[in-house]
Amino acid sequence: DISFKKANDMSALILEGRPLAQKMRSALAGRIAALKRSSGRSPSLAIIAADDNPVTSAYIRAKLKACAGVGIEAAVHAMPPVEGAILSLIGTLGRNDAVDGIILVRPFPNDTNPRRVAEAIPPAKDAEGMSPANYGATFLTKTYAEAASGILPCTAFAAIELLRSAEVPVAGRTATVVGRSNILGKPV
Repeated sequence: DISFKKANDMSALILEGRPLAQKMRSALAGRIAALKRSSGRSPSLAIIAADDNPVTSAYIRAKLKACAGVGIEAAVHAMPPVEGAILSLIGTLGRNDAVDGIILVRPFPNDTNPRRVAEAIPPAKDAEGMSPANYGATFLTKTYAEAASGILPCTAFAAIELLRSAEVPVAGRTATVVGRSNILGKPV
């Protein structure tokens, strides 16, 4: 849930994300079914993650459930313990025509350079908008339509889409964003 305070009367507007998420999933499932009919296959997502972290394990289960719910085939690939092997795995998945998207689940192994890992993801297969090409494009767009035509950081896109769906005017408004994370704070 996100709350938005109106500047004129300081009353809060509670924005419920679940109905919007369900509407978006339904529309996506329809688009995926049409794609499957025309191409003969479902889209495929490769999830690279360490499997020894209970928090990330829950996140991965949620991703797998969401993918199955809309018709995306998803496979989890074990995060190799060293950066060179991670880069090699990303390269292999990036060249695989049967893989349409790649996400990396943090944390990375010690001594791994997150930027080098993000740079290895082919921009066209970057399902989270975190490769330098896609992430940088987020900051270069001038309109929502221009930004939405690319691959955006998911959490930031969700926050903006929630405001748009509630017809909350944001142009010319002042907002406080707590945190400067790459996935939400900076893009929003």
